[in-house]
Amino acid sequence: MKTLVILAHPDIESSKVNKVWKRESLKYPDEITIHELYKEYPDWNIDVLNESNIVCVHFISSFKY
Repeated sequence: MKTLVILAHPDIESSKVNKVWKRESLKYPDEITIHELYKEYPDWNIDVLNESNIVCVHFISSFKY
């Protein structure tokens, strides 16, 4: 199972540390799933069932703010 990283940053591209962290994590698509909440839900109409399913299919979850 893959590691799930949930990114909750309003402007990841202007963040110095988080932008690099995301870029480096994307080099391991077989091991890490990057899930960006601001990109997925720009209107903040969050699909709770979908989010629950995403969390359930991953071994480890990590949150980055």
